[in-house]
Amino acid sequence: MNTFTGIEAERVNQILLHAIDRLKIITVIPKEWDESVISDLSQQVVINSLQKQWRAEEQLISLTLSGEVDFSVIKQCHRFVRASCRNLQIDRQSLQILMTRPENQNEDETTLGIIKYINELRQQTLSRMTTTVEDEANHRSLLHELTERERHLEESREALQKKLDEVIEEKDKVTFTLDQTLRKLRTEKEDITQFNAIELDSINKEMTDTIAKAKETHIASMKQLHEQVEAMEKQLAEVADRNSEEEMKLRKEKTRAETALASKISLYDHDMSSKRQLFKELEDNYNKELAEYAILKKHFDEVNENEDRINRENAILTAVHNRKLLGIFAIQTTASTIIQRYMRGKLARLAYYKLRKGRKKGKKGKKGNAKKGK
Repeated sequence: MNTFTGIEAERVNQILLHAIDRLKIITVIPKEWDESVISDLSQQVVINSLQKQWRAEEQLISLTLSGEVDFSVIKQCHRFVRASCRNLQIDRQSLQILMTRPENQNEDETTLGIIKYINELRQQTLSRMTTTVEDEANHRSLLHELTERERHLEESREALQKKLDEVIEEKDKVTFTLDQTLRKLRTEKEDITQFNAIELDSINKEMTDTIAKAKETHIASMKQLHEQVEAMEKQLAEVADRNSEEEMKLRKEKTRAETALASKISLYDHDMSSKRQLFKELEDNYNKELAEYAILKKHFDEVNENEDRINRENAILTAVHNRKLLGIFAIQTTASTIIQRYMRGKLARLAYYKLRKGRKKGKKGKKGNAKKGK
């Protein structure tokens, strides 16, 4: 029985491989009429099948756009597509020409994904069909164990969710209390603001009175100061006459001091020019290093962002892949059960027919021996 099931599994595997091959051929066939394709091909059989396929597809598209449904046109389109695939499978040179065209170099990710999933389905189907009954029982027990584990985890999740709801309720109570406190503080703030406004008005009035008194005092003080200035100007004229000679001496000393200061300033300017040149070089180096730092920072920021995005996409793809594997596993389990049921029934009927024929032959032999004895 294992040998028979292995033969059937290999037959199903070959059928799926043939279907995948045809699907790959369909992906390289142009979607609409293309004269450049006709000119590149040399086999008339392939050209005729492609022309028939394009005409049927154009007719089907026109019917679809008009809202009509014609099953004969759909069947005809399917027949022409199968004929094109069959002819291209025979004529590998024409298939190679279609595959090397520029528009077929960038393959569609959706199509590649479908072909990948069909290959995975083929491998899973072959694996399931070649699996023995003992392995199937082990798989079922493992599935039961995983289901129980999932149920326990779901119960744990519900308990955690309940605790989370309780914590949220407590936090809401605390938030409500804080909100009440905040409203009370805002009311107190408004009261303090009104009190401060009243105090500010009284202070402004006091300041106005004080400023008026200060102006009167200032005017009286200014009169006294003008009188003092006039007296001091007289004294200044007398002192200027006395100090003219001393001023000449001081001017000479000032000239000598200015000469020395000029030499110091020239020396300072020379030092500062050299230091300014050094500062400019340091500033240029700093700007270069700052530009390099900005480029490196941008690069590493992009690298970190790409790594984060790749991690998120890998997590999403892993979850989707696991979900698909679970669906494929359920489908394959049902399909393998039906196939095994069919094969066991077939084998039982064959065994029953053989047993029935053997019984009939035995009855005929007993009757012939009875006649000979008489």
